[in-house]
Amino acid sequence: MPTAARLFAAVFLAIAAMMATTVAQVFQPEAAKGGEDLFWYMGAVGLVIGWLSLGRRVMDPETSYFGNGVAATVAVFIYGIVFMALYEVGDNMRFHLYREPMDAVLAAVNRFMEYSATALDIRVVLAAFTGAILAAYFARFVGYFWR
Repeated sequence: MPTAARLFAAVFLAIAAMMATTVAQVFQPEAAKGGEDLFWYMGAVGLVIGWLSLGRRVMDPETSYFGNGVAATVAVFIYGIVFMALYEVGDNMRFHLYREPMDAVLAAVNRFMEYSATALDIRVVLAAFTGAILAAYFARFVGYFWR
């Protein structure tokens, strides 16, 4: 049965992922080439990770909200970067930009490394961790009142 804390964790983590994406696009022009799609895709990744990962552990008494927020942030970073790299390579495949399948694999790894370098900017990391830790804290707070 979905709870309010799980829903709140999912929505707030999606907002935190969108906020980190906006910070990355503002301070790093090379990150803006994903356009508005990047904003919404990272929000969707944050929503799914928030529901499945953070939301499941919100009311667990053996874990802290700080640890849950950090784990959710790392998961959003990894899944979001992999998703965006594969999305871009898949988009380029439609236009036959790769001669061989190995070219596409190498391009995916290359895009993953570029997105990783963009995501490791200290402003992006601080925005993401702050948002996710606040999401975990407020989700636990909501969980105490709405069951």
